[in-house]
Amino acid sequence: MSKHHAVEPNSSNPTFSVTWAVTLKCNLDCSYCGKDGHNNALPHPPLDECKQTIDFLVQYIDLYMMKKSPLGRHVSVNIFGGESLFHPNIVEILNYFEEKYQPYKDKWSMGLNTVSNVVVKDKIWSKIVDKFDFWTVSYHIESTAEQQALVRKNILDLKQRNKNFHVSLLMHPQYWEECLETIEWCNTHQIKVLPRQIDHHWNQFQYWYSKDQAQWMRDLHSSGHTNKDCGVCNKPTLEQKVKFVKESVIKFVNLNDEGRQCCGGAVLHVDQDYSNSVTHVDNTFKGWSCSVNYFFVYVDQTTKEIFVNRDCRVNFEGKVGPIGYTDNYQPVLDNVPTAPTITCVKKRCLCGICTPKASTKEAYDTIIKKYLN
Repeated sequence: MSKHHAVEPNSSNPTFSVTWAVTLKCNLDCSYCGKDGHNNALPHPPLDECKQTIDFLVQYIDLYMMKKSPLGRHVSVNIFGGESLFHPNIVEILNYFEEKYQPYKDKWSMGLNTVSNVVVKDKIWSKIVDKFDFWTVSYHIESTAEQQALVRKNILDLKQRNKNFHVSLLMHPQYWEECLETIEWCNTHQIKVLPRQIDHHWNQFQYWYSKDQAQWMRDLHSSGHTNKDCGVCNKPTLEQKVKFVKESVIKFVNLNDEGRQCCGGAVLHVDQDYSNSVTHVDNTFKGWSCSVNYFFVYVDQTTKEIFVNRDCRVNFEGKVGPIGYTDNYQPVLDNVPTAPTITCVKKRCLCGICTPKASTKEAYDTIIKKYLN
C-alpha cells in the first residue's frame, strides 16, 4: 500500500490528455514493448475509421472541458502508436483533426503532440514536423546504429526549429553504458532528457537493475537531474544504506516495487501538503478514488476500444476494460454527465499517476473541487 493518502500534480490546471494509438505497427521491435505496445502483424487502421474517431474525440473532449474550471480547459492530443508516424495516412489524419477542432477553438485550447521514436526519413519528416506543438522523443537503445543516427539527426532538427520537445530515455539495464552516453550527448547539446525505468512484469528479470544502477536512478529521483557530480547524490539516507547492503546480497533490484515518476516528469504533491513536492511516489493505490477520467482518455484505433487511460483502463463499473467503442460512441458521450467516481482496482499505477487521487472518497471530493467548474 502507498505510504501517502493523496497525490496531486503540482498544478491547479493540469491539461486533459488525449492518447490515441492510430496504429499498432512500428518500425522498431523493442523487447520490452509487448503486443499492447506494438504488433506488426496487424494492418494500419483505414483513414475513414480514423476520421470517425476524431469525430468522437472532439465531442468527448468538449463535454469534459465544460466540466473543468475555465483555466483548466487545455487539451493535449497525443498521437502515437506503435509508431504513429509510420501510418501511411498520418498527414491526412493530422489535417482532419485540425479541421474538426475549428468549431471549438474559442471554447478550449488544443495542442497536437506526439510520442515518437522519430525514426523517420526526410520525405515524411518534412511534412509533419511542424504540425506538432510538442514532441516526446522516445529513445530506444535497442535500435540499430543507423536508426539511432537518424534519431539524433531529427532531434537536432527539432532543436534547430525551436520546437518544444524532450527526450524520454528508457534506461535499459543491459545497455546501461549506452544509455549514459546518450544522456551525455543530450546534455552536450543542451537537450532536455528524462531517464525512465522500464515498466515490466515482476518476473521479467532482464529488466531488473543492478544495485549500482538502482542507486543511480534513486539519486536522479532525489536530485531531479543527471549530473553525476551532484552533492545531493553523494549523501544517501539510512534507508538507502540498508537497501544497498541488501542489494549487495541479492545483486539485482526490481525498481517497480519502489514507485514511479510521472511519464512526462511532472512534479507531484502528496498528502495535500502543497509546500512540498516530489518527482517519484509510491504507485500502489488500490481502493483509492481517482479522477483519471477528468484528465485522460485513450483510444486504441486497431481494436476501436475507448479507455479512460492507456495503462489504467479501469472503467466506471470498477473493472479493467473499455468504456465504449469508436464505431458506436454515442453511449460513451451520453455517460459523461453522470459518470461515477472511478475506484482503483489495479496493483500498480503507471500512466495516470499524476491525476488527483486520494485513499478516501471524502478526501477525494475535497481535492477534486478545485479542478472543476
